[in-house]
Order: sequence, then C-alpha cells, then structure tokens
Amino acid sequence: MSITYYGAKNGGLEFADNGDMSTSRILVYHFNAGESAAEIAKQSEIPARGTAHPDNATLKLRSYSISAPTEGDTIKSGKYEVTLNYTRTAASGNTEKDASVAPWKRRPYDISFPSVTYVVPFVRGYDTGDTKDSPSVPVLNAAGDPFEDSVERERRLIKFSFNLKTFPFTWQDQFCDTINLSPVTIMNVLIPARFGRIKQLFPSLQEEYDADGDLQYSFWKVDVEMEVNSEEYKKEIMQRGLFALGEADTISTKYRIYIDSEGYMGNVDDCDSKKNPVPVDEPQRLNTDGTLYNTNTDGAYYATFYDKFAQDWSPLNFPKTVKA
Repeated sequence: MSITYYGAKNGGLEFADNGDMSTSRILVYHFNAGESAAEIAKQSEIPARGTAHPDNATLKLRSYSISAPTEGDTIKSGKYEVTLNYTRTAASGNTEKDASVAPWKRRPYDISFPSVTYVVPFVRGYDTGDTKDSPSVPVLNAAGDPFEDSVERERRLIKFSFNLKTFPFTWQDQFCDTINLSPVTIMNVLIPARFGRIKQLFPSLQEEYDADGDLQYSFWKVDVEMEVNSEEYKKEIMQRGLFALGEADTISTKYRIYIDSEGYMGNVDDCDSKKNPVPVDEPQRLNTDGTLYNTNTDGAYYATFYDKFAQDWSPLNFPKTVKA
C-alpha cells in the first residue's frame, strides 16, 4: 500500500453581512496500490471535526468530503482530493440580529402550537350534563364488565427555542418527561398544575462572533417541546379483581370471589353449597374499600395513579410570553 500526501490547496471564502463566514482547504493524496477512499479517510493530515482553521481560529471544520479517484488509471493509481469545509456562524438559529443584546436576554423563536393525536383506553363516556373532558358514565357491557376498546384524544403542543447562558448536563434527566408541580405560564399559555409535560429539552452550544471575527458570545440554544393536556396527567383504572375484602363489620380478610348457579357472588363460605359455587373467571367490580360491588347496580369505581413525576420547572426559566 502506498499513499502519498502532496499538501494542501486553499479554497475560496464567503463572508456574509451578518458575519457568517465559510471557506475550504483541499488536501491532495496520490495512491499507487488501488487504495480506496476509506483508506484515505484514515490519513493523519485530515483534522477532526471542530478543529480550527490554521489561519483563522474562528473558523471550525464542520465537514469534509473525499473525491472519486482522478488521474492515472483511477483503479491502481491516481489522485484523491479531500475537501475540508470550515464555517463560522455569527448568529446561529436566532432571528434577532441585534448583537448588543446578550443571547440569553433575547426573545424566544421558532414558535409553533401544533397538536398530537394519541390513543387511550375508553373507560368513560359522556352523559347529559357532563362537561368537556369530564365524562361520567363507566363503559361497561350488559354484564357489568369493561369493554376492551380505545378512543382517540388530542393534546396541544408548544414548541419553541430560547437561549440560556448555561445548561447543566443533569437537566435533561431531571426535567424530561416530568409534569409541572405548580401552575405556570409559558408562551402566553397558562398551564394548571399537572396539566403540562416536557417531551423534549434539546440543548446545543452556540457561538457568536463580531464583525472582526472575535468570539462575542457562547451560549446554549434550547429546543423545547411540551404537551398541554386538557386534564391532569393521571391513570384511572377500574376497581375490579378476582378477590375481594370482607365487609366492614366482619374480619377484613381477602377472599376468592365465587358465583353459584343462580348468579350469587361472594365468599365461598357464604354461598349455598347445593348451588354449585365456582370461582369467577372474570374480574369483578369492587368498591373503593375493596369489598364486592353490588352486581345488580350500574357503575364502577376507579383508582387514580400518577405515572409522571411532578417537578418544579422554575430553574429552567421558560419564557412566559412570546415577546420575552
């Protein structure tokens, strides 16, 4: 194998009014043993991404490309050119161009309010007099058992980007997939406690340079995506099971629910042994104290669980309005 480095050629330069700058350098290699571009990519003269340009430290290597072989027979011998692309971004990702305002004091940007559809178990339906997002009728079949059905719901999303002077690495684990412990106003939207969930916090380090090429600001751009629910983030699961607890005036022990040939349900000791009681094969509705629900009555009780951690979002300093 024989690869020979022949040196570097300078490319042109583009300079924009806002201070953005881009240029390139071209490294030239010759080969004579059929080496591939993959072998060229291993050469020590190719710098790592993020390396400064040798003539201007504000220009950073963002990408490089390797040409197809030229000259020679291009199979056993020839030439490769490696183009190194350097850029400097004066104002990255921000629509506000006033460099006299520190990035972390600028208004939020890339703001949108889309929605998302999701599927949840269908456990309650609407009745006359119910209010939106507060259905009251348990979804049960004629025998009092839940249907295995689902329903689509809509949630609003809030998407925006804003700048912070610092962004601790631990914040993503600390805040992502949490709900708001207290009421908050974000981007002009009032979010009651436990009604919002942070889906994404994506920080990226940004640098801004002045017209002379000197570093002026180093800061974090934070892309945020959050859900706003129409009710608290919680899980409601029907109180039902194959076991029940004894009545309040008896020993509070758990027993297997039995049913006899006439439809009576309860503890096997309370059933008439002549009516062939057998264990129920489907979970039965329970009261909130664990006792057996009146099987002749419509309705059901639900247990509430919170599967999202409620967190204090104040350290994040989310913008309260779209203007600040």
